[in-house]
Amino acid sequence: MTIKERFAALQAALSKSVGYAVEFTIRGDNEFTLSAEGDKVAALKTLLAKLPGVTVTGSVYDEEIDYTCCFFSN
Repeated sequence: MTIKERFAALQAALSKSVGYAVEFTIRGDNEFTLSAEGDKVAALKTLLAKLPGVTVTGSVYDEEIDYTCCFFSN
């Protein structure tokens, strides 16, 4: 399996576990972002809390564009 395929599988698994489309973005060696349309701060924090070794470093919901981003590191 290629890295691109593994990344797509991870994003699909995360989306399936929360029940809506989630975008996973790699920002650095140990820094990542989960994003979704709508106000999903609480739901994304709940998902991240289930992942071992993950620390939420911030989250924001922008009403103007109706989009949520949760930033985390491991």
